[in-house]
Amino acid sequence: MTQPTAYRPKKPGRSAIEAQVEKLCRHELLQGEKRGELLKYLVRIQREGRYEHPYSDQKPSPTGKRILFEFYKHWARNNGERDQWPTPEDSEEAGKKLIGELAEALDRYYKFVDDTLIVRISRGRGEGYEPDYSWRAEEVPVALIPKTALADPEEPVDCTYIGNNNAGVEYVIRRLRSSPDEEPRLMAIRDTHVRHQRLIQDHVRYAGIDAAFSQFLMRSNPETTVATMILGWDIDREYVRAMVGTAMMGQANQLKCFRLPRPTPLLNFILLDYSDLTTEVLYGWGQGKPGRPGAVFRSKDPRLVDEFNEFFHQLLGHAELVTFQRLLEAGPDGDAASAYPGLTLEGR
Repeated sequence: MTQPTAYRPKKPGRSAIEAQVEKLCRHELLQGEKRGELLKYLVRIQREGRYEHPYSDQKPSPTGKRILFEFYKHWARNNGERDQWPTPEDSEEAGKKLIGELAEALDRYYKFVDDTLIVRISRGRGEGYEPDYSWRAEEVPVALIPKTALADPEEPVDCTYIGNNNAGVEYVIRRLRSSPDEEPRLMAIRDTHVRHQRLIQDHVRYAGIDAAFSQFLMRSNPETTVATMILGWDIDREYVRAMVGTAMMGQANQLKCFRLPRPTPLLNFILLDYSDLTTEVLYGWGQGKPGRPGAVFRSKDPRLVDEFNEFFHQLLGHAELVTFQRLLEAGPDGDAASAYPGLTLEGR
């Protein structure tokens, strides 16, 4: 749960910053390619006053070029490569790519992880890549339709028709089962799940989703939330129990479930986040009429993905964390609805 603003210090303290940085560096987005090492280095030199006046020959102005050169010297010294210190020009060329990857990794991390303390890297001219810290805004305006307009209405959006609901499930299973060596790797899944009161006659087949989800969780960081589900009031029991039941078998820290506090019309969609910092959206689940199998589409077009990213965060800002026990606990009639007030569990 987000910490109330009244109890937060105006400026994040050292212990809070260090704890957040350690958490960030454990995440797959910041592992490898010196991303985590660079973040820790920037935070440390900021704490030691590297960005503060006065400057001198021993402490030159912290330009981006200078800071990157100092980082690569620091990294070479700590890794026993003193004889391979780069020149300022070499370090600037490699460092600009590294700093861009780090900044993008942080942006992507905060798109699907609802941490209270946000760490960013300043990339403006003369900023020297100084870290910036802020508290996540607590109040999120209620909105069920994304507000951001598409940048160019004349340019077509790249979107592919997958098939009906079953074809959509099969596509997700293939992505969950993808090899750890496959690039880009699937790193996180963000799902919205509502099944409406009027049942779709077409049966959705979830066979294999639990095993595929287990494979995905087992190859992910066990300390990191890599799957998030926002549930409506009407949910498909078979699907939710497959996902939650799988996570409860030793991987509970990797899945978080949230519930919308009131019945809400919702276009079902799933966001798949990849190691190359791209996101794929699948949408249209369960939107068909009785007797029709539904239609699921997918897209990696940044304009469409940004709309669904915004939509997801609007929903998450108004959803309540719900425990696995409340989702799976059976009531007097053998159903779970009484343990989850107002919730309808539809049997397929």
